[in-house]
Parts: sequence; structure tokens; C-alpha cells
Amino acid sequence: MESWYETVRRYTTRLVTIRGVSPDRAENDVARAILGLLTEDGYANAFTAVGMDAVEDDAYGRHNVYAFVRGASERTVVLLGHYDTVDTQDYGPLEPWALDPQGLEERLDALVKLTPGLRTDLEAYPGDWMFGRGSID
Repeated sequence: MESWYETVRRYTTRLVTIRGVSPDRAENDVARAILGLLTEDGYANAFTAVGMDAVEDDAYGRHNVYAFVRGASERTVVLLGHYDTVDTQDYGPLEPWALDPQGLEERLDALVKLTPGLRTDLEAYPGDWMFGRGSID
């Protein structure tokens, strides 16, 4: 059985590889992937409702993803997040790997040269990094 860390890493890697630059219809690709993650491995049965709703009057036809679990209480807890990203041009020569965490890790020396302070952070927290546009969101 996979640990929570491995599961989160696998899910994050899957989502980082999808280009979801805002604003664009491609954000729906990320929405569909999130819906897939919510409903795979039997998780769909855990939700009272799960799906995608169109954002009203949105020029790009984007959607919000939701999952609802009815509990025993009348109180509600709402968890929110976002899955759009900015473009990848600031990766410069590493842009072809901006959505590829493994590819960026393989080019860590080049990434360190482009990112002030990264080496210090890497040394302070060795092994705790995943690279790629949107990976820390």
C-alpha cells in the first residue's frame, strides 16, 4: 500500500504535467484530471456528490471541480484551492521541462544557476523538493 507521501507526490506529479495557464480553456484539462483523481480507486463512492460546474458567463468556458461529503452535523466545512498557473517562460532554457518534475530534477545544476537562493534552500531541506510549475500550489 502506498504511503500518503507517495500518493500526494503521484497526484502532484500528474497535475503538474498538465499545462493550465490562466486564463485559458486548457484549465479544464486540469479540472478533468482533478475530477479523475477524486473518483479513481473507488473514491467516487465516498462522496455524496462530485463533479464539475461551469463558471457562469466565463469567456473561456472554465469549470470548478467539487466533491461533497454529507456528514452527521449541520455545520459545513469548505476547502478551496486553485489549479491555474502562470506561464512557463521564466524557466528560460529549462522551459521544455517546466511541467516535468523529474526532468527538472535531472537538470538541477542548471536550475540552481537560474534561481537565486535555491542552492541554500536545497541544502537546508535536502530531499524535500519537487520542481515544476505549480508544484508548490
